[in-house]
Amino acid sequence: MRWPDSTVRMIGIAFLFVLSWLHQNTLAKAQSDYFPLQKGCSWLYKARQNMHYYPVKLSVESVQTKGASSIYTVKRVDGFSDSIITYERNGDSVFLLATKNLKMPRLSTDFDPKQLVMKQPVTKNGKWSWQGKANLGVTTQEDDTVMDQEIVTVPAGKFKCVKIATTSTKGMLVETQLRWYADHVGLVKEQRFSQEYGNEMVLTKFVCPKNEP
Repeated sequence: MRWPDSTVRMIGIAFLFVLSWLHQNTLAKAQSDYFPLQKGCSWLYKARQNMHYYPVKLSVESVQTKGASSIYTVKRVDGFSDSIITYERNGDSVFLLATKNLKMPRLSTDFDPKQLVMKQPVTKNGKWSWQGKANLGVTTQEDDTVMDQEIVTVPAGKFKCVKIATTSTKGMLVETQLRWYADHVGLVKEQRFSQEYGNEMVLTKFVCPKNEP
């Protein structure tokens, strides 16, 4: 039995459509995101500044679309310098736009130019840099390098992370920052240290509703 040519063409078109859908679905599942910012996501951390310990909570409060970019408002509560942090996602890159200190407004900062904090996809030896006005209007140079992947254990669990090393130079002060990010979780662990201090922050709980815009 020989099918009509029109039927063969329809079957061929349907087959190509299914293949295309499967390909796009596979790509979507494979897409990594080490800086998730869905509305409703929240992170709880245990932070240490020298020998003082305190909790930190970050939560995504709102999301707005602005042209090709999305603007995210994140609230940070730590009991000392509670603040509103504004991020921009353009494509796969995430930028820091501003921090508004709710207790000490003079410490609020508009980053000029906007600060690149994550360039994705994240690949080993990947690099990016930023120079501009940061806290208190101080000129700052930051250089980021993607290191090896590591398994990191924190109170929230065990995570496969990418490690990013940052050198931050503010005048005569040089600070080293190490951050560990997990796919679709975000920041799992952070260490900051200089000749004068040492800080650490580890994830204790992560909540993020699925299928949120």
